[in-house]
Amino acid sequence: CSEALTWMIVFIFVLDIANAVAMTFQSIELESLQKYVHLKGQALSDFVKAQGWTEANGVVSIPVNKDNEAKTTVLTENIKFERMHHIDHFKYLFNSEKYYAMLTFFHF
Repeated sequence: CSEALTWMIVFIFVLDIANAVAMTFQSIELESLQKYVHLKGQALSDFVKAQGWTEANGVVSIPVNKDNEAKTTVLTENIKFERMHHIDHFKYLFNSEKYYAMLTFFHF
């Protein structure tokens, strides 16, 4: 009974790792997967097939799912330029485009 329980825990652990791999990767080297699930040879091949994954040339391909799908993210940011009126004062004082360009560069 104790040995069966141990194997059940190991099996659940391996499935948790497989779930994490499927959420993270679309493809993974067979050698890396072997290290994650601690399986070798035919046991590893059977495991890959049981997960619905495919293996070719030492690389395991995992079908795209909602977790491992590449998604684009658009970020926008609103920046307030509250101190821009100070630059206009410097431009008036120096009356030179050269100084104005320098002050704009240093964000005065």
